[in-house]
Amino acid sequence: MESIGQTLHDARVEKGATLSQAAAATRIKVQHIESMEQDDFSRIAADTYARGFIKIYAEYLGLDVEPLLRLYQQTHAKSVPPTLVEEPTDAADDEKAEAEAKDWLDLQGGHNPLLRVGLLVVGVLVLLLVAAGLLSLVSGGGRGAPLTVGAEARIAEPPDAYLEVALPQGATP
Repeated sequence: MESIGQTLHDARVEKGATLSQAAAATRIKVQHIESMEQDDFSRIAADTYARGFIKIYAEYLGLDVEPLLRLYQQTHAKSVPPTLVEEPTDAADDEKAEAEAKDWLDLQGGHNPLLRVGLLVVGVLVLLLVAAGLLSLVSGGGRGAPLTVGAEARIAEPPDAYLEVALPQGATP
């Protein structure tokens, strides 16, 4: 198979599209399309973006995406977690992958007893603060006059104009 860039370039030329037309149709910057067609993936920020751009551009050109992504993985990918490259093939690999996932969860706090105690303490403190706030509201908290409800509650009339200025004859406000 020829290079990714050559494959993309040839398909674009065969389709009769310019770089600008391809960029407009795929919403990928012209500079990135040029980079891909020159097999220069170093100007694309991350492998994830490069794989996404290859997929979008290949679909636009009517190409099969999977072989291009595999070729990118083999020739250009900077770093890919092993779980994305290899799939477990037997029960031993399945058990190993499961153990690695469990270890990862343990590191993230999934089964950490100290973390659970800390969360419990924080939860109790939050409940106490909420209860104290509610108690303060119910008892009035010693702040200001109580809220008046019913007939005693009146809405004040708006104030009169602050200044009345006499305008000269013929002037409009």
